[in-house]
Amino acid sequence: MYRTGALVTALLFALAALLASAARESARVRQLGSGPSRAGGAVERCVSCHVRPDEDPGGAHARVSLGCASCHLGNPLSFDKVRAHAGMEPEPGALSSVASTCGRIGCHPREAERVASSLMARGSGIIGVDRFAFGEIPFPESADAETNTLAMLISRSDPTPAEDHLRKLCAGCHLGTRRGSRDDAIRGNGSGCAACHVARRKEGERRPHPPVDSRIADDRCFGCHSRSGRISLTYQGLYEVEPNQREMCASEMLEDGRPVCRTSADVHLASGLGCVDCHLHTDLMGNGTRHAHKEQQVEISCEACHGPVGPEGETAWDRVEDPISGDLLRMRKESRSGGEAVRLGKRGTPVWNLRPGPGGKGWVLFRKSDGKPVPVKQTPRDRNHTLKGHEPLSCSACHAAWAPLCTTCHTAFDPAGKQIGRAHV
Repeated sequence: MYRTGALVTALLFALAALLASAARESARVRQLGSGPSRAGGAVERCVSCHVRPDEDPGGAHARVSLGCASCHLGNPLSFDKVRAHAGMEPEPGALSSVASTCGRIGCHPREAERVASSLMARGSGIIGVDRFAFGEIPFPESADAETNTLAMLISRSDPTPAEDHLRKLCAGCHLGTRRGSRDDAIRGNGSGCAACHVARRKEGERRPHPPVDSRIADDRCFGCHSRSGRISLTYQGLYEVEPNQREMCASEMLEDGRPVCRTSADVHLASGLGCVDCHLHTDLMGNGTRHAHKEQQVEISCEACHGPVGPEGETAWDRVEDPISGDLLRMRKESRSGGEAVRLGKRGTPVWNLRPGPGGKGWVLFRKSDGKPVPVKQTPRDRNHTLKGHEPLSCSACHAAWAPLCTTCHTAFDPAGKQIGRAHV
């Protein structure tokens, strides 16, 4: 009799627990939804919670197509917030985890591998130059491009003076760093793939998830390249001044607090062109080869668009061997006829948005952002462009309207100082 009563009591307790559990689940369902919420044909319960329009990156990465876990990882099958967010990647595209996010099979493994081997991620050239400037190696080329990378440099416990200098400056720009360790000029972008492909939030914008796209605006280049050689500043027609020199012009302030004055912009910007309109995909993402210096990776040249070009600088489309340029055209629903002439970069990559003009006369560059045509003047074959002794000069040596000089910029190194943010690769 005693055993029967205990059994009944245990069953009642179990029934009560089951009813309580059902009530909790019912409340959770009312809050979060239930069932096989789907994104791209897969169960993805993240989209039961993340339903706001401003949580959707849109485009090819839209929530309905990919869900959240394809990029952010975590547990897409859980309705519980803590469990769902366990193992989540807050910065998809960060090079330390890119093989599981952007670089996973079925997404962009080819591009992720190229970026990881590029100078934008490795920084081998600036490491060699900095060590040379600090007297640690006899000449810049003596640094080993295979082993000297910013990622390895940041992880060392006993850096040399040159390495310490790089950790506190250049390492805050290059793509291997996480957002918290990035220089304050570029912190808004993110790291790895996101540095270029995630739109920067505008000042005061609270959007949880900015758009992700393949059309790269200049503001994504500006953060990194407004440092070091200041090429983005020069392109925009801006030059830095010291805080006590702000009265010398109607100065403006960059996002990171640096005062700048405005002067004439680059002629390409004045024509409506952005950075990516000229640069090839091999310039920006590398070509899978670990180059030692920038001039080895950058393939585009002024002559590619403006001429004159030799036989190796121009070909027909049916002779082009570059599947990535073909992919870029297909993404934009464009095609090229096999016999159409195409200009090439230094290693044979086609300048796919540069096309012969009407009737085969002249050349026209089509903006990558909106397809607008911009006629490209060709270099005349006159005495000014064939002067003996000028062969080593670049076009910009004569045609740049202005450029900052060494004496107008400086780097101060404080060995006891701290890196911006926290070093993390």
